[in-house]
Amino acid sequence: MQSGTGGNIRIDMPGLIRQKDGNILTGIHGNKEAYMKKLVFNDSRQIEVQNVVEAGEGILRVRMILVTPESLKSLFGDTFATQKMTYFENQTQAAVYENYTKFEYIKEGTGGIFEVEMRQTAANTDERLKNLEEKAKNQADELEKVKKDLAKSGGSGVDQALLAASLVVAKANAQTLTDGQALEAKALYDTFDDLVKAEYTAEKQGFKFRDGEDLWKTAQDNVKFQAQYRPGQGTESLYTHIDEAHAGTQEDPIPAKANMEYEYGKYYSEGDMIYICERGGVPNPEELYGQKVVLQYLPSAMIGQYFRLVS
Repeated sequence: MQSGTGGNIRIDMPGLIRQKDGNILTGIHGNKEAYMKKLVFNDSRQIEVQNVVEAGEGILRVRMILVTPESLKSLFGDTFATQKMTYFENQTQAAVYENYTKFEYIKEGTGGIFEVEMRQTAANTDERLKNLEEKAKNQADELEKVKKDLAKSGGSGVDQALLAASLVVAKANAQTLTDGQALEAKALYDTFDDLVKAEYTAEKQGFKFRDGEDLWKTAQDNVKFQAQYRPGQGTESLYTHIDEAHAGTQEDPIPAKANMEYEYGKYYSEGDMIYICERGGVPNPEELYGQKVVLQYLPSAMIGQYFRLVS
């Protein structure tokens, strides 16, 4: 916490100014609108937010600007503080989030935007997540069985109506698969071009789709698919490349792509070269290991900033 020296004002976090009685004042640029959205923690600390999204069963994502990873890790890593978080819009309580005490990651995006993901730790939530994952896995297994039966029979003896219905159900549930499961069932997902033709808008962050042989997911809510915004360099704020088929070790590095979500401490390959994702210019870069960042360029273009050449 930084303490101001003037009277009864203090700065709790970069960009958030309030009085000692907890009342919000104006932002550092005198803009009251900047503090129309805030999250108040169980210990009465509060922070300005851009949005708060329930991304699935027991998953909460919070986006903020004008903050540092260290301050976010300290705040969201405090299990007492996160036992109860109250979200306000325009000074009116909009939602209450309880038991989201498991700190999952901090992800740095473009424009100084940080995203924190928290997981609900209540036993009943863990059970629901387990059941949901089991259901998705069973659906993927059933689809694979149908495909094998069809291949063996050459199409004969298979109820085509049942097959078509199975595919509809599988596609409808494809968005509930984990990234790892989705990579094994890429054929279930719509292509980027098909989504463009349909003028489709993905309402929720994390919507999965194909482009060529690659699998992607949307990086924010309400993404409208448009031809001029094909996944690749320059669209890092819209899409994130999915690759969980590699361990991220020096022996099994992850193939790097432009506009990809990287994790500090993991290894990535570009051509014949291997790099470790490591933040430059900080005293102890190892402390950031496990945190994630979406980067527009390949490792070779960011040596010294985000990567170190290993071999």
